Amino acid sequence: MSPPIRPYTLSPHNAGLYVRDGQIVYPDHVARRHKVVIWGFGAESRWVVPFDSDEFIVWTINNAWNASRDSQGRLRCDVWWEQHSLTPDATGLDRNRPIQDQYDLEWVTTCPVPIYTTEPWPANPNAVVWPIDYFAQKYRDYFTCSFAMMVAQAIEDNFREIHLFGLTLL
Repeated sequence: MSPPIRPYTLSPHNAGLYVRDGQIVYPDHVARRHKVVIWGFGAESRWVVPFDSDEFIVWTINNAWNASRDSQGRLRCDVWWEQHSLTPDATGLDRNRPIQDQYDLEWVTTCPVPIYTTEPWPANPNAVVWPIDYFAQKYRDYFTCSFAMMVAQAIEDNFREIHLFGLTLL
């Protein structure tokens, strides 16, 4: 089960990205950052992620809401990724069993930064469905994990540097 969401304020190191017409965009007055951190929430990596840097866009996943914080304890993430289904499967062995727990769903509903999801989530205007069909056609037929999706998106977004932290790729 996911932990309860600790109170937070947004870090001033966030780039201020927002959703417009179903796309994640920069505010007009903000210079584009060319480095992205993809943080897989591995505990041992928490201390090396540049949460206090204005050079990076930070992406993180799932239920890292209490850990994705800058040195002052403020929420530090520019784009969240939740690539697990939000609603129960209609068929199969897990038919009608919830995939997400109450805190996961609370976060998807209240996430204050853009959040890529697998399905529309109208309760949060920051939710954007990640276009898996587009990426499957352009790059490969399938993606085996969220990190593969994130790397594909980082390539698509033309980041000059992609920094990976806290990923177990065994």
